Amino acid sequence: MTELIFRGEVADPLYEAVKTHVESNPVSFQEDESRLNYYCINLLDEFISYAAERFSLCKKDTFHKAINIVVLRNIYRKISAITGGEEQEPYIP
Repeated sequence: MTELIFRGEVADPLYEAVKTHVESNPVSFQEDESRLNYYCINLLDEFISYAAERFSLCKKDTFHKAINIVVLRNIYRKISAITGGEEQEPYIP
């Protein structure tokens, strides 16, 4: 993200937080890589929080589908017990 600021590109909601930090904490390192590493270390906590939130949002549907499969299998077992038939496995694409 910090690299995007150096290049003048905006591609992510984290941009404003990084931009504010970079503007309020200027450094005099000559090498871009040194500045980049400095800012990355300083913004690590914020990035981890951001990444964890994005990960949970992206994976929320996957988690729900996995939970729903378990619930669905339990329903099939109950139906099989009530009808006295063999236990059926649900169709899961």
